[in-house]
Amino acid sequence: MTVYSHSRIESFFQCPLKFKFNYIEKPKIPLKEGIEAFMGSRVHETIEYLYKLVQNTKVPSEKELIEYYDKLWKENWNENVVVTRAGLEPKNYFDLGIKCIKNYYEKNHPFNQGLTIGIEKRILINLNDKYKLQGFIDRLVEKESGHYEIHDYKTYSNLPEQSKLDQDNQLALYAIGLEQEFNDIKSIDLVWHLVVFGKELRSSRTKEELNELKEKTIERIKEIESAKDFPAKPSALCNWCAFQCICPEFKHEIETEKLSSNKYLEEEGVVLANKFIELKNKETEIKKELNELREAVIIYAKAKGYSIIQGSDGKLIIRESKTVRLPKKNSKEYKKIEELLHKINAWNETSCLDQTKVKAFLAKKPNKQIEALLEKKFISVVKVGKK
Repeated sequence: MTVYSHSRIESFFQCPLKFKFNYIEKPKIPLKEGIEAFMGSRVHETIEYLYKLVQNTKVPSEKELIEYYDKLWKENWNENVVVTRAGLEPKNYFDLGIKCIKNYYEKNHPFNQGLTIGIEKRILINLNDKYKLQGFIDRLVEKESGHYEIHDYKTYSNLPEQSKLDQDNQLALYAIGLEQEFNDIKSIDLVWHLVVFGKELRSSRTKEELNELKEKTIERIKEIESAKDFPAKPSALCNWCAFQCICPEFKHEIETEKLSSNKYLEEEGVVLANKFIELKNKETEIKKELNELREAVIIYAKAKGYSIIQGSDGKLIIRESKTVRLPKKNSKEYKKIEELLHKINAWNETSCLDQTKVKAFLAKKPNKQIEALLEKKFISVVKVGKK
């Protein structure tokens, strides 16, 4: 039985191809690590070290923690750590990590807000007889008998909205596991330390919400296990992906960026791309000119009363037809049509106001009320014919 994790599940829905590389194929390539993740790991380890000392009745100084962070940074630094943001250097991130530690130290000293009963505590979540999840709680605190807090440290560069945290799955899943492990639970608070900003945000879940999350997670796992295709899903997260060198979205760029200027311009893929783009740009220009000419032809034909205009190499045939369209979304007419379709139980049949389906429906079952709300327009079409 596969034991899943929150990050494993999220990986699939962020990018199925990344999931395939990471958990199925596991290619033997040097994996790059974004410096944001590298810095975040060192901050986590430093705070973990802090609470281990506190558990042994020693409260370290801020200076001691920064020295420990510096030691971790130097010991773990390697050539696979990459900086992706232009204009920033490793030292910028190193200094940001120090700021995170100082912020946390100043806000929480002397670190006696409840009893720490677990640091990097492994938690097992039984979703049902078939599926299990595991995770690691950064710090588990008992505030008083039966009242627990799940603490998580985040080095986000943007401050998340409360509504986003209220929908966060990770700590809520840990809460499910905690309820299964402890039998004296009265309440569980979810606590995020946004250490870049020196802020603490909180949330909680009802039993109903946790049950819904459990069912939702089971469905997500079933979707993963039934997947046959693992397409790439490009997003802003691609900048920090360790698999760019084998991803079809980035592979060609990475392979060609090593070439000299002359060889780059001669590379087959570059030649094909440049030619296609050149012709596509010309096509856009031609379409624009053609549209302007079409308008001029229609205006001329209407003014003269012509339906055919002769040319030396052919002729232009101008035809006018009546078309019926749905009104604009959110307009009064659109909403009225929506109400009428619901009223006659035709909402699903018309695919929730799909233009083609609505027309097909009205062809079979005419409805004067709906037809009166549709937009009627006359469209002129210009075709080329032989002389």
